[in-house]
Amino acid sequence: MANLHFDGTTQDITEVHFNGTAVDAVHLNGTEVWTATSYLTALAFEANGTTSKTINTDGDFKWVEFTAEGYLEITGGDTLDEYLVLAGGGGGGAGNGGGGGGAGGYISGSSLTVSSGVTHHISVGSGGAGNASMGISGTSGLDSYMKVSGAGSNLLEADGGGGGGGGVQPTGKGGGSGGGGCGWYTGTYSGGSATNSSYGNGGGNSAYKGGGGGGGSASAGGNCPTSGPAGTGGSSTTSSITGASVARAGGGGGGGYGYGYPT
Repeated sequence: MANLHFDGTTQDITEVHFNGTAVDAVHLNGTEVWTATSYLTALAFEANGTTSKTINTDGDFKWVEFTAEGYLEITGGDTLDEYLVLAGGGGGGAGNGGGGGGAGGYISGSSLTVSSGVTHHISVGSGGAGNASMGISGTSGLDSYMKVSGAGSNLLEADGGGGGGGGVQPTGKGGGSGGGGCGWYTGTYSGGSATNSSYGNGGGNSAYKGGGGGGGSASAGGNCPTSGPAGTGGSSTTSSITGASVARAGGGGGGGYGYGYPT
């Protein structure tokens, strides 16, 4: 990191302003002594082990997004300012009023201490498929995790979302967020529960007229009203970790009364 010295003390400089405006560089006696890019270079990290990654710069921050298995190595610090681990969502169930798929588990936080110069393993779970076979519940999503070495050597694991219930398997599956129950010919069937209520919510219950909604990261899936048509999917969570506000991990809505085959 580029430094400036004041009264014999080294100061880490992240941003310099002149007359209220941020500047890109500082020169002293014709020599460049600090640049904005030198700060970002000091915050460098390596992301490898997969081509399914994107490294971006946003102001004073660098961030990397993994969409498949990979490895992260911090080379210029020992703290992750923010992190987000999101598992694959569950698929919807098939049948009269199939249950909606539950969202994948959602784990986020800030100021996570990690070891510099050490490889940290990242795994990304895929979403589960909606079942095309009449009466069968949807496939649950796969888990995602981030295993970091540092204080406590944390394993941040988000469970895949539960599949929605189908006609002959009417109860929603549990998961990061639970799948909704299926509204089959008789009775009410429950949605699946969240494996950890800190990272997700349960799925909604079905009724004769429709399926329950899959649980979302911010709220539970909706129960199907007695008169139908179906339960709504649970709410998503909005995050600005990439610099833009994006809603993620919402639950799938339940199916209405009829012979539906989700894809």
